Amino acid sequence: MADELEPTARELQRCVLFSDFSDADLVRIVPLLEEQTIAPGTVIVREGDPATELFIIRAGLVEVAKCAPGTTVDHRLTTLGAGASFGELTLVDRGPRSASVRALEPTTVAILQMEALDRATEQDAGLRVRMLRNLAAFLAGRLRGVSEVTAAALQNELELAQTRVSMATFLTYVIFIMVAYGFGMHLVSELAHTAADTTLVTIPMLLCFAGPLFMMMRRSGEPIATYGLTLRGAGAAARDAIVWTLPVLALITGLKLLLVRSLSSLDGVPVFQLGGLLDPSVAASETRFALVMSLGYVALVPLQEFVARGALQGPLQRFLVGPHATALAIVIADALFTASHLYLSTTFALIALFPGLLWGWLYSRHGTLVAPIVSHVLIGWWTLFVLGFDRLLA
Repeated sequence: MADELEPTARELQRCVLFSDFSDADLVRIVPLLEEQTIAPGTVIVREGDPATELFIIRAGLVEVAKCAPGTTVDHRLTTLGAGASFGELTLVDRGPRSASVRALEPTTVAILQMEALDRATEQDAGLRVRMLRNLAAFLAGRLRGVSEVTAAALQNELELAQTRVSMATFLTYVIFIMVAYGFGMHLVSELAHTAADTTLVTIPMLLCFAGPLFMMMRRSGEPIATYGLTLRGAGAAARDAIVWTLPVLALITGLKLLLVRSLSSLDGVPVFQLGGLLDPSVAASETRFALVMSLGYVALVPLQEFVARGALQGPLQRFLVGPHATALAIVIADALFTASHLYLSTTFALIALFPGLLWGWLYSRHGTLVAPIVSHVLIGWWTLFVLGFDRLLA
């Protein structure tokens, strides 16, 4: 009989509660065990239920979870495998279970009923004392581990709080700069209302604001890559931007074609303008000016994305919390930057809002300014220079 019990006794000895038990002691405990096979997903013990037994895992895997106060949501604390035990506090008191345990895969457990253990140790209190001593040593080690984990968690929380404070301060200055930029550009447009395009004025204006922003980024204590100023994954980001931008270009072209065919005021206007090169009514000087403006626009895009995505969206993504934090960051940053374009026209600002959402999504997807810059250049150049939508909005 002892030979038949030997494998079970050896498994029992791997459990921390019985690690220093002699073979004779183990042979006394083994007959008390009841073996049970648990199907995956089955709750073995439920938090709050009475505790009348402890469990030793012979095979399989379980998770230990605790319900958040005031909710019905369980949060996983740890997983346990073969040789581990749970429900050990039953040795000390028979209070309610402090956590729930659920099988993650087919699991075999050995169950030790406390009533059976009480009867078996009635004449040998030393057996229970050794189990309690082993339990105390085990819980002390676990408590030290919990203390280390708690300290690490508190450190992470502190770093997160410091990051959010840093990002909040940075965003305050950025929003102030954006407001000043909007007022400045409105003033410039009022003073230069006869100019065909304000691009040449916008570039130095943006440079004046981008310089202080960059210095603030350097002094924020965060890696500069936090603001999208990195080339890591640039190739994949550029390719992804092109893939997602091509359908947008096709949609814009279809819209231009629809307008040309449905509006009598656009009779004879070619779908493709190429800066007026394909429109015989446009003077050569205007075509050359359009080409210069298109090149200026291409130079302007990186500065715009640096402000909109790097200085606004990036910090917002790190500051906001919750399941929709990234989406909110994209919308808020896009709305703020779009509002700074109201000096051009309300229509232009509203139209720019929609592709801005795509550029914000691309930035959140890759974490580098390369993706939104590539898409922004393609959409802007195609819309304004190739299709000539700026003439329709004039």
